[in-house]
Amino acid sequence: MNVPTSSRIVQPLTNCCRSWLCKSGIPAVAILVAIMLVVAPTSASGNDADQLARSCHGVYHTVRGGQTIYSIAGAYSTSAYRIRLCNGLAAYSVYSGQTLLIPIYRSR
Repeated sequence: MNVPTSSRIVQPLTNCCRSWLCKSGIPAVAILVAIMLVVAPTSASGNDADQLARSCHGVYHTVRGGQTIYSIAGAYSTSAYRIRLCNGLAAYSVYSGQTLLIPIYRSR
């Protein structure tokens, strides 16, 4: 029979904390709350409004008969999504005589 020569007794892992959070003495809840505050946006509506104001600059276009939001977007080298977003449209449909703000991409 092989008997270990070491005098060290191995304890089962009960109430043992192997995580660096426990070893550092910082409660895990405090770390998680701090991470949530850093990662989570402050307010979605304010953030979206600021982003929208910065990205929605361009020219105004009056829709003529036969034009679609997609044809207008192609003519101005922008996307239909940006036109819809900047004008607060619920759908991708436009009507004749409607005035739209066409966002223009800036070159740096």
